[in-house]
Amino acid sequence: MKNSKTYSTNTTNTGANVWNCGPFAMRFQTGFNCEFSSPTGVVTKSIYQQYNTSTNTYVGVKIPILSQDIYVNNAPVCFGSYEPFTSGDIKSLDNLGLGIYTQQQLDEIKASDPRLYEQLQNGQYHIITKQTDSGFTDQKVIYKD
Repeated sequence: MKNSKTYSTNTTNTGANVWNCGPFAMRFQTGFNCEFSSPTGVVTKSIYQQYNTSTNTYVGVKIPILSQDIYVNNAPVCFGSYEPFTSGDIKSLDNLGLGIYTQQQLDEIKASDPRLYEQLQNGQYHIITKQTDSGFTDQKVIYKD
């Protein structure tokens, strides 16, 4: 089972918001004849069979001896976390078509500094690339007046 992750730069540009989503393991108790449904189809299990699944979507459960209703869990919940930027660089140049630029390496302190943009030189284009330890990369091209 591999989690899926979605990254987005946080509003202060100091790191990345990470959304960790399924698949999540689901286990159901034996003891009833059950029908399990999901977007991929229906599986019928007897009272002696265990149904375990790994899914990113809902699973519907019907227990015919109790009711013909299908009970559906919600889609798995994602949880968020924060990863600071830990490295990167800034390439500064007068003209985007120009091949001559100055490059500054960013350490963990500089990469996660919320005032980094304020400290850039005016009248230049800046290509700012930042990375987190997990490999997320954010790149912005700005012109500072």
